[in-house]
Amino acid sequence: MFKYFLSFMKTHMKLQVVLLLLMIISSVCSLASPYVLKIIIDDIFPHKTYSYLISTLGILVLIYIVRIGIGILSDIAYTKISKDIIADIRVDVFSKILKKNLNFFRENKSGEIVFLLTNDIGNIQNMMSSLVLAFLNNLFTVISVLFMLFALNVKLTWVSLTIIPFIIICLKLFVPYVRKTFSEIQVEESKIYDYLMNCINNIRVILSYGTADYEKGRATRMHEKLIKVSIKASLYNAFSKNTTTFFIAIGPVIVLLVGGKMVFQSELTVGSLIAFIQYLNRIYNPVISLSNSYNDFEKARVSMERIYKHISNENPDEAKVKQLKMHYEENTSISKIEFRDVSFSYGKKTVLENLNLTFEKGKLYGIIGESGSGKSSIINLLCNLEKAGTGNIICNGIDIESFGNWSQHIALIERENQLFNDTIENNISYGSSIPKSDILEEIISDSELINVIAEKKDGMQTHISNYTTVISDGQKQRVSIARALLKKPSLIIFDEATSALDIQLEKKIVETLKRKYSDSIIIIVTHRHNLLKDLDAVYKVHNKTIIKIHENLLTNTELH
Repeated sequence: MFKYFLSFMKTHMKLQVVLLLLMIISSVCSLASPYVLKIIIDDIFPHKTYSYLISTLGILVLIYIVRIGIGILSDIAYTKISKDIIADIRVDVFSKILKKNLNFFRENKSGEIVFLLTNDIGNIQNMMSSLVLAFLNNLFTVISVLFMLFALNVKLTWVSLTIIPFIIICLKLFVPYVRKTFSEIQVEESKIYDYLMNCINNIRVILSYGTADYEKGRATRMHEKLIKVSIKASLYNAFSKNTTTFFIAIGPVIVLLVGGKMVFQSELTVGSLIAFIQYLNRIYNPVISLSNSYNDFEKARVSMERIYKHISNENPDEAKVKQLKMHYEENTSISKIEFRDVSFSYGKKTVLENLNLTFEKGKLYGIIGESGSGKSSIINLLCNLEKAGTGNIICNGIDIESFGNWSQHIALIERENQLFNDTIENNISYGSSIPKSDILEEIISDSELINVIAEKKDGMQTHISNYTTVISDGQKQRVSIARALLKKPSLIIFDEATSALDIQLEKKIVETLKRKYSDSIIIIVTHRHNLLKDLDAVYKVHNKTIIKIHENLLTNTELH
């Protein structure tokens, strides 16, 4: 797991080294002011050399200016490193999730996936971009300050260090509780995120049922659980932080107690004691940061585990597929697809059993059947969105699992108009560059979109989405059809994709497909029996298998 995440740091190693050097220089500069104060108190004030005071303070101001410049450069470098690393991780994780099969998205809620890509990846930003650098910088600071402390007074240094073990022990005691509560917070926040997305996606149901107050109550209860866990986490942090603060406050008291006696006995100068206390304050914070690094790491590890759990497992048969992958040229035509003894299940529920059917180039096929009979499962298998439990799906004599670019040969148009929040033109050309105007016009004509676009003020630049009211559901379906046809696919699948069209328009589009896409296999999943008489063959899904209905048998009795 850690190897995966650390690999993203390697690509930005040069800038991280520069940032580390800047941090070290800044730490070295910070060591100057306590020692300068010692010189002023012990040497300059007793001798009353005002010119020496001015030059010394001038040097100190110059050091402060250098630190400001370094601080600005460090902030810029840190921002670039952190944002670059997190962007790389998010894009890579997102890419891996997009390659998962449908079963992954059934098992994981969409809100939880988005929460993973935003919040969880954000949680590891600190560790990935600055924790390692901060650890090295704090370690260097501790060593440097210890050197200065020992240089000022060895005895007083050993006395001051007796506090540090208590600080570390105090912090370590709360680590298991912090990690547990942080994990609980992540789970509760993920649930809320998914809940909010679910409500927005189903806003029509909420409005039509008048359940806004009911949902408000649900949201309140979910947030109450989050608040309860957050308070518990805050309690652990408060105990850890305040106990640590107590020991930090005790440190200078002990030093003043011992150091004051040494001053009275002329074993230590006043300037050295003041410088010592200032250095002492500089060592406690890095020590706390070093200890807190473990807490931060534990928090980041919770998110790392959540992310890695979702991307580490390969899809079933993925290793086998990687060995078999081959690429057909995009213009290669699919001549024949066969299901050979294919069985498919959702968990323990068998949906399809020993399925055998054939689709041939240049023909139109219909698939009918009751809801839940397995029609969509056949389509998912054809699109390689699902994997068959047993049997094979063969294309041109080759298992479709062996195609590295199978999706390039197929176009799926579904009942749910899955449009992007973008213009009509960008929705149609999704997945490819904007086509030439003559090609685009032909596609628009074939999908019966010409009049729709002509009526819009912005034409092809009209902004649409799944929830837009700018165009109707039937017009959205036509946009989806145009997007599919632009691919010039060898296999065109309509999964209830014309349900929102009137019968005449549906018939016109089908006739256009028969005439202009005669080299393709066209499959129409439908409940409209009036369309079936225009097809070459109809398959009825019944009792987990297929019944082929011949053209001369397309009667109401046979269909039902």
